[in-house]
Amino acid sequence: MVVIVARWTVQAESLTSTLTFLNDLQKASRAEPGCLTYDYYQDPHHPQNILIYEEYKNAEAVEAHRMTRHFQELVIQKIVPHLQERSVKVFEHSP
Repeated sequence: MVVIVARWTVQAESLTSTLTFLNDLQKASRAEPGCLTYDYYQDPHHPQNILIYEEYKNAEAVEAHRMTRHFQELVIQKIVPHLQERSVKVFEHSP
């Protein structure tokens, strides 16, 4: 299993649209065959700070996710340009 934890700081003026895109991304990602979990959380005290938690069956499923149309359009084209900060950590677990 592969776990991804991403942390984003969104530009204030882009927060509403980013949350809409993220909701669409969550729905599409959860429909992927290799995606086990896709959730995101917003800091109640600093709403521009978002944590994304993802679980995939394996590294191939992660790569497939990154190549999907919804990832490319929503994350790369629409969300990333409006982030002040972005970090992504990948963890692997072998049962």
